[in-house]
Amino acid sequence: DVVLHPGGAGGVPLFADGRIALVKQYRHPAQRDLLEIPAGKLDGDETPETCAAREIEEELGVRVGRIEKLAEFYSTPGFCAEKIYVYLATELTPSVQKLDHDETVEIVYVSLAEAWHLVERGEIEDAKTIIALNLVRQKLKE
Repeated sequence: DVVLHPGGAGGVPLFADGRIALVKQYRHPAQRDLLEIPAGKLDGDETPETCAAREIEEELGVRVGRIEKLAEFYSTPGFCAEKIYVYLATELTPSVQKLDHDETVEIVYVSLAEAWHLVERGEIEDAKTIIALNLVRQKLKE
């Protein structure tokens, strides 16, 4: 069996004060809340960059001024065609949160170091989030 999926995109929103924002939301397959980067499914012919920026604005209520691609990868290529694109989002300005009617998220602000400690303690279990956080850590060391 193969699950066909249009792909998705998300980003690590990095604020001027050095904090990042993650979203905590209930994920039915995991049967619990997960901490993740803001992300979502590509809509129609939307570019991954546009999708990532849109999801950050919808979920956090901040507009992205600059977006930089970190990676693209298949989430679970053994059975699913989903390709995920992850970005670093900066130059953030206040906007309006625009959640879907059935979407509930809690915004969690942490430093990048705190986020990585959450990964190390097993409190962040989402693969795209772990990959994106690791890539941002590497990028900021450059």
